[in-house]
Amino acid sequence: MTSKLKTDILETVSGSGTIALTNQLSGMTSASVPQLTAAQMPVGSVLQVKTQNYIPSGNSSTTSTSYVNTGLVMTITPTSTNSKILVIATVGSQSQASVTNNLAIFRDSTQVTEPLNVATSSFYKGPLSLQAEDSPSSTSELTYRIKAKVSAGTFYYHHSAMQNAITLMEIKG
Repeated sequence: MTSKLKTDILETVSGSGTIALTNQLSGMTSASVPQLTAAQMPVGSVLQVKTQNYIPSGNSSTTSTSYVNTGLVMTITPTSTNSKILVIATVGSQSQASVTNNLAIFRDSTQVTEPLNVATSSFYKGPLSLQAEDSPSSTSELTYRIKAKVSAGTFYYHHSAMQNAITLMEIKG
């Protein structure tokens, strides 16, 4: 759709003169509009967002008392060593009664959150949410993953009836 604005005269704010616009905007393209680089963005700006949704065909589970990978994994390459990475994850889960389940966010092999402890006195089925703000001080590719473990019994994660997701956001520091 093309729009046209036609006028005979444009006056200055004070009314003391006129402004001639004859062909002043000719040749202007979107490429000539300045674009901000990551370095020019203000602190707190979102520089990139990556997300992965996962709906499994069946349930996954663990009986391990040590952390195991849940399959929710994503990589990101920060643009600056000052950047922070905001990690947000949702894991559909199911738990037996009187069992403590743990979920945690890891960057490569480093645990970046305290474990989310899910201790239930009765059967539990529902989404569990985790989030962390990480300061990796790196411009290398980083891998974030959600890991799970139990105190005893079985922890079912990636329940087939629930959505599982991980989102990574690079925030300018």
